[in-house]
Amino acid sequence: MKKIALKNNPRPLCKLMHDSVHYWVTTTNQVLHVKFPAKVDCTGQYEHLGPYFNMTSTGLDIQALQKARAQFELMAVDDKADKNCPSTAIACSHSFFAAVFIFFDKVESCQPCEL
Repeated sequence: MKKIALKNNPRPLCKLMHDSVHYWVTTTNQVLHVKFPAKVDCTGQYEHLGPYFNMTSTGLDIQALQKARAQFELMAVDDKADKNCPSTAIACSHSFFAAVFIFFDKVESCQPCEL
C-alpha cells in the first residue's frame, strides 16, 4: 500500500496506454499490478464477453478486435462453490476484496470533491 499514489489516482495514461481509461498507478507512475485469487463472473451486470468475440465469420474488423478489451467482474473465491480450492486461497481472496474497499475509501478521502 505504501507504493500506491494517494493523490491523482486513478488517472488516464493516454501517452503510455493509448486509450482514455483511468489506471491506478504507483508512486513512481507505474501501472499497478495486483495478483490475487478470484473468480470471473461471466454473467455480471457489467461483463462484455459475448460469444461474438470468438467468432471469425461475423464480418467484424479483426484488426479493430485486436484492440478490443474485455470487461468482466471479479468475485471472491467461495468455499461453497469451490470445494476443491485450498482454504488459504479462499482466505486470501476474501482478504484482498476487503482490503480493496478500504484502499478505495482511503484514496477517495484524499481526492478533492467534485461538484
